[in-house]
Amino acid sequence: MKKILLPIMVLLFAMATYAQPPVPIEEGTGKVVYTEVVTVAAANQAELYKRVEHWFNTFYKNPASTIQSQDAATGSIVGKQTIYVYNEVNGKKNQYGQVKYTITVDVKEGKYRYKIDDIFFEKVPKLYVEKWLDPNAPNKTVQFGYLQQVHDYVTDLITKLKATTAKPAPAAAGDDW
Repeated sequence: MKKILLPIMVLLFAMATYAQPPVPIEEGTGKVVYTEVVTVAAANQAELYKRVEHWFNTFYKNPASTIQSQDAATGSIVGKQTIYVYNEVNGKKNQYGQVKYTITVDVKEGKYRYKIDDIFFEKVPKLYVEKWLDPNAPNKTVQFGYLQQVHDYVTDLITKLKATTAKPAPAAAGDDW
């Protein structure tokens, strides 16, 4: 019995090690896209816009360079930013490169939609991260590791966006007189 269980356990472990990261693939395009419509009860468009703007200003170290466009009237903020991915060489963590992405947040009465797309590894030409999903790539474990780092970062970003937009935006400095 032990002789049978051991190979099965090794096989299951190997399959888990090579498992693809759980990234969302957009139907029709095959691109990695994170998107969701989030309902926020009793919040009008103006208040939600303030909350999203507050999130941009606190999540990113330099929101002025991140935000590419914003329009309070239409309730839209678009930003572009970078994620650094790392590899390990001889037991040391090294920066491998940059993954760029676009984040768009559109706000309406009582809800907002975020979309994180155009996710690519910065090189010439652009290498879209979906290419890292190739199970036949000779270095797939390394590529899956990079993609897992991107997924973990974006998941954390989404969690923090939802937490910030769930509560009222703080009053602007100088409003308390």
